[in-house]
Amino acid sequence: MAPEHATTFRTNAGAYLVRVEQAIASWQQRLAPLAGIEVVSFHNTWPYFARRFNIRVVDFLEPKPGVPPTPTHIAELEERLRTGRVKVILMESYFDDRVPNLLSRDTGVPVVKVPVLSGAQPGVDDPIALFETITGALVAAVKPPSTP
Repeated sequence: MAPEHATTFRTNAGAYLVRVEQAIASWQQRLAPLAGIEVVSFHNTWPYFARRFNIRVVDFLEPKPGVPPTPTHIAELEERLRTGRVKVILMESYFDDRVPNLLSRDTGVPVVKVPVLSGAQPGVDDPIALFETITGALVAAVKPPSTP
């Protein structure tokens, strides 16, 4: 590509990898208390993230990619959410949130709506910021309220 800039490329790559390693360590620490939590996701968007941080995606709002949930599927999800085991409805920011909000209202399980791409919302300018946003939203939603 540009051999004359090889040293700069290596230096920048090394610095970026340090940032990634630091960010992953932070996410692991912050998400550790959530290990094993059950979530319902709108779509199967985060299988690697969930596996990496031990988050159990137990169901999806979309029964099949691109297929809206049927009334029967919504009723089954509502029943599952009422058990108290599912802590979050995790959804991509670009999907319609009417059904997740309805389920949240009826069950008390919070909706966590997050971007899936860098640039999808202000401040999410790179992959580190993207996963920082997702981590922060999950931690905030699941964090037990502090007692006075």
